[in-house]
Amino acid sequence: MQKTHLNLGGSFLKTIRSEIWEILRLFMRNLKNFFRLRRELTFLENKQVEDMRIETNNQRMITALILIFYMQILNLAANLVLRHHEENTIYFVAASVFSLLVCIVYSAIYFLSKCWYKGIIIKKRRFYISFWVFISIGTFIFAFYDLLESKSLTNFLVIITGAAIIPILNLTEASFIILLNLVLEIASIVLLGYSPNLIGRSILLTFSGIFVSQMFFISYISSVMYQKKLKEYAETDSLTDLPNRRALEAWFEDNKADFIRRRIGITFAIIDIDNFKDYNDRYGHLCGDDCLKIVADCITTVFEKSNGMICRFGGEEFIVILEGVDENHALKCFVLLKNLIQNRAAVMPLPLSSGKITVSVGIAFGQIDPDTGFDTLLEQADRALYTAKESGKNMIVSDDGSIYV
Repeated sequence: MQKTHLNLGGSFLKTIRSEIWEILRLFMRNLKNFFRLRRELTFLENKQVEDMRIETNNQRMITALILIFYMQILNLAANLVLRHHEENTIYFVAASVFSLLVCIVYSAIYFLSKCWYKGIIIKKRRFYISFWVFISIGTFIFAFYDLLESKSLTNFLVIITGAAIIPILNLTEASFIILLNLVLEIASIVLLGYSPNLIGRSILLTFSGIFVSQMFFISYISSVMYQKKLKEYAETDSLTDLPNRRALEAWFEDNKADFIRRRIGITFAIIDIDNFKDYNDRYGHLCGDDCLKIVADCITTVFEKSNGMICRFGGEEFIVILEGVDENHALKCFVLLKNLIQNRAAVMPLPLSSGKITVSVGIAFGQIDPDTGFDTLLEQADRALYTAKESGKNMIVSDDGSIYV
């Protein structure tokens, strides 16, 4: 029987060692992917990831806030009615009231900022960090009197666990918040004259909490970066490296409210390669691909510094949207583009140079209002493009019927 117990104990320890090793292996793999993906992101992309983390932390803070509020109401009721803690009841009540006030104040700041200040206050990291600092202070009161009454680290474990798994904290943030709790706990243990063994256990819990926190942080950031890359692949045309139609429609919807608010002028143009099907059939698909790349490169060259959006809309059609550009300047840019494409194709090796690559452009000008959407501008520009095709191609036509050769 004793041998059986030993075998079961050895098997259990072996399982535990195997699980710990698997966790460490997964952590190291995520860490490797984390640094690889971080190197691939631009400064702007890193900022976008950081903004997403801040927004996630604010959402998680609200969830934690609701949970803490509910728990402190129960604690307050239990302490006032049942008086479990005898002479220390007043301190536990004070800790509950303090935590409730923190929850009320931060929920008010969050919703006021959302409604009246465009979320400016809550877009800063110090908003959710300060919340966890104040909650740590409230929990410290519980932890101190918990130590005094029963030498228990229960409340200390609760705040360490909460700070480790609820917010997504980088190493600096996690170290600051969790080590703050450790300092307060050690000060309590020393002040009460308890065994150094409690200090050792507190330190072990603290660094375990920091480790777990960083596992969640690396896993979250890696997941966001993977999703960002997948979204980028889904919204990029693989041949020309321009955004595709899905990216254009998403961009337009994301910016529509801003266009309406600022009453900004929009230039919406469709660029279509003339006789592309005949060119493709005559010279083959590889030359057709080269033709598309030349046109895409010319569009990028002319408009890359302009505010707006360029994309390959499908087939041989491209779309350019310009923000806040007057009509004369926009027309000059499209005339420049038309000539650039012809000149670029003329100096290319055969058959590109013999194909006489030209484009027709249909342009719509206007402002965005609640009744004017993507489809409205697309229809207006498409009618202008149809006029350009019917009038002999290789020209630019605006939505008022004006023709520019």
